Amino acid sequence: MLTSRSAAVPARQHVQGFTLIELMVMLALLVALAMLAMYPMQEWINNNRVRSTADVLQNGLRQAQAEATRRSRTVMFALTGTTTFAESADPDDLEVATEAPHWGIFATRRTGADAEFIEAGLQDNSGRAARITGPAAICFNSLGRLVTRTNAAAGVGDASCDSADIPARYVVDMDGVDARSLRVEVGVGGRILMCDPNAAADRLDACPD
Repeated sequence: MLTSRSAAVPARQHVQGFTLIELMVMLALLVALAMLAMYPMQEWINNNRVRSTADVLQNGLRQAQAEATRRSRTVMFALTGTTTFAESADPDDLEVATEAPHWGIFATRRTGADAEFIEAGLQDNSGRAARITGPAAICFNSLGRLVTRTNAAAGVGDASCDSADIPARYVVDMDGVDARSLRVEVGVGGRILMCDPNAAADRLDACPD
């Protein structure tokens, strides 16, 4: 018995796909979700930069304090815009500033001797780093305590060891950008504390105002 050729050919199946309108709607939703996630992510990145800078600042202050006790000599911690340091450079030529992204540690001048460069902390110069605002310079004595008397012969730029504001406070934030700020404080007794000035008073990281 002969079979019809048309009966042996399977029927063509209709494949359902996305229309152009559906693809455009999906693309618009993905863009909207990405924009909603972008702001929290950028804020998290900025907060992380502030935290990292505050950690480096706190460690630098503690290093200056440790050098003062180790050397039994007054040591200065100074904010500066200088990006290059060398043992052969004259610390007296250093430009210190109350708002600068870098810092240096110096053993202050003794009678008949120049100040001595010890260590430097340099941040990212790309503009992404957080900002440090605080005293242009503070000094630790041989006991690791904050120096409160004027010492005009420090030998580090035009800075002195006169700490008029006790505790000495450094604020770390992102200039003109949404991010939390942190504070690093140095008490007259030498305690170095990092805290959040915007935290509730009952939180452990709140600043002791």
